[in-house]
Amino acid sequence: MRTMTCRIILVAVVCLTAAVDSVPAEKTVELQRTPNRGIQPKSVTDASGSVHLIYYRGEPTKGDVFYIRSSGSRKFTKPVQVNSTPGSALSMGTIRGAQLAIGREQRVHVVWNSSTRSQMKPPHPMLYARTRDDGSGFGTQRVVSNDWEVDGGGAVAADGDGNVYVMWHSGPRGSEEKDRRIYLRRSTDDGASFGREQVISPPTTGVCGCCAMQAIADRDGNLYVAYRAAGNNVHRDIILL
Repeated sequence: MRTMTCRIILVAVVCLTAAVDSVPAEKTVELQRTPNRGIQPKSVTDASGSVHLIYYRGEPTKGDVFYIRSSGSRKFTKPVQVNSTPGSALSMGTIRGAQLAIGREQRVHVVWNSSTRSQMKPPHPMLYARTRDDGSGFGTQRVVSNDWEVDGGGAVAADGDGNVYVMWHSGPRGSEEKDRRIYLRRSTDDGASFGREQVISPPTTGVCGCCAMQAIADRDGNLYVAYRAAGNNVHRDIILL
């Protein structure tokens, strides 16, 4: 079994090497450190080729999220703080980093887990902020997860028609992972307002409480959400909605 595994890995490495060698020099991948010693970076490239990047700075339990942008070069813009309440972001674990999406007219949408410094109830709700209409920084942060206590990661997606989708997973206090669900709130006006929450995950799959989730909206109006299940607290499949 070990020999077979090694052979498979070797074949994969050979194929990968051959693929890399065949890529033109201008298409090769270049590694670059996150500016300003930021951690937990997330990036999105828009249709024009600009790179939008957010990152975290501060203590694990109380920090800030920053946004920068680069228009096809290594030089990024001056950092802009996303969260309007200083120290209201959380980075504990690898699942709670902020997420971003680019919507209509290049508006930036960001969600993140709240820190205890925000003194919000219930604890650690999903917070949301978007760039202002004139593009000058971010507006006031808002709670988008209603009364749910959110101890895991969330996600955000947006499209060119003004739709913004914010998602999180949670369950009743004291419940098991098999009882957790994924909730969604949708905006049709570029994040100015959000409709009522909807349950979008099947009741049989549960949701892994210590796992992240990801989402993306395509040009045809479809929304895709990926998460790790917890059916009967043991079946840890990756589910795509």
